[in-house]
Amino acid sequence: MIWLIVIAAVVIIVGFAAFVGAPYVPSHGLQIRRAFTDLRPLTLDDVVVDLGSGDGVVLRRAIDLGAGRAIGYEINPVFVWLSRILSGRYGRKVIINTANMWRAQPPEGVTVVYVFGVGRDMQRLMKLLQRWADTTNKTIECVMYGHELSGCTPTRHVGAHHLYTFAPLQSRQAQV
Repeated sequence: MIWLIVIAAVVIIVGFAAFVGAPYVPSHGLQIRRAFTDLRPLTLDDVVVDLGSGDGVVLRRAIDLGAGRAIGYEINPVFVWLSRILSGRYGRKVIINTANMWRAQPPEGVTVVYVFGVGRDMQRLMKLLQRWADTTNKTIECVMYGHELSGCTPTRHVGAHHLYTFAPLQSRQAQV
């Protein structure tokens, strides 16, 4: 009986997260490595944000590949808990927040956003990233896995990863 309750709770939590955001799809280490070496190399000055960070593998690889900090936003408390356990050895370099990415504010110093794209959310995602660039008044680069942002041309792509640049509107207007 207890196992049935546990299974039902997991199904409800995962189903809720998939309804609100993207379904959980595990990221592969080799693909992440290519994204953060061939597509967008990281430095200690980079603060990487993973929107829908799942088990935190992107956050940990970002630190391993040179980022100064990595911050995850995950709505599913089971994945937040798992990610925090798996990322424990990274200390304060990896932070996982239980949060709805659509309502999250950009963390201080954000330079790179990593996201697994879901077709239904592309326009909303572009608005979020532009708002973050405007709020921080800094250029934000987005490494997107899976889908392309319709109506937005990637700066580069490697395999299934695409790199997009979001400059603050004030900067764009000053250049005109």
